[in-house]
Amino acid sequence: MQEISNNVTVDYQVGKLELKNAELLKNAVKEIADKYKDLIITDDTVKSDKKTKTELNGLLKQLEDKRKEYKKQYQLPLKDFENSIKDIEAPLNDAINNLKLQLNDYDERLAKQKEEQIRSFIEEVCKEHKADAKDIIINPKWLNKSTSKKTWQDEAIQAIKLQDAEISRFEIDVANVKAFAKQLDVNPDSYIYQLNMGASSVEVVQRMQQDVERDKKRQEALDAEIKAMKEAKKARTKVVDDKRVDTETGEVEKLETYNLVVTGKHEDLISLASFMKAHDIDFKLAE
Repeated sequence: MQEISNNVTVDYQVGKLELKNAELLKNAVKEIADKYKDLIITDDTVKSDKKTKTELNGLLKQLEDKRKEYKKQYQLPLKDFENSIKDIEAPLNDAINNLKLQLNDYDERLAKQKEEQIRSFIEEVCKEHKADAKDIIINPKWLNKSTSKKTWQDEAIQAIKLQDAEISRFEIDVANVKAFAKQLDVNPDSYIYQLNMGASSVEVVQRMQQDVERDKKRQEALDAEIKAMKEAKKARTKVVDDKRVDTETGEVEKLETYNLVVTGKHEDLISLASFMKAHDIDFKLAE
């Protein structure tokens, strides 16, 4: 492509902007400034001092306005020159932008194709592993043109193996939690849910033990309360003929007696006896 800078011809003359009476003006300003720089404001002078400040600001503004006026004039040729160059550059910028858009689109299509290639590779490899292809996250670095096929394949396989290890660890954790729940005779579902939410098996087992201990204490307290209530009721109950009378409330319960012959396994008969005791049913062995 040909050089174009050699065809840029400019009529350039070094600008000159000189303050002819700079020393005179500097001395005049210094004389005024020196007069007021150490001024001490008092109650008697504050009014006139405010006027002096306004006058000094006025002098400063005059100098600033003059500076800005000549600066504007001095920069006019530069501004015209820049506008001319920008007008000339416009077609080049349009061509560059057109190429930029197309190249970006091309790169995006290549990245999309590479992503599909990587995803297909992951799905194929996962067929021989525990890992689910949907759980393998594609590293954005793999989509770069500079990343070789071998590099992204090796890293993808490593990611799959790590997922395999995590799945195996989780399966072991679930098995341990189920086994421990079986020992304690509790439903493991809520504890497996905790594993799914990220808790470690150690944490889950500890919580299971705490829950069982808490439930045990709660049940013991409930049983003790029921037993106390029954003992209190029994203490104030009197049996008269076929009636049981609560001497405190006056409640009367009619009692019935049956002669039964019960047949069953020893452990079942023990359970039956426990049930009758729990429900205040009197019984005795037949003679």
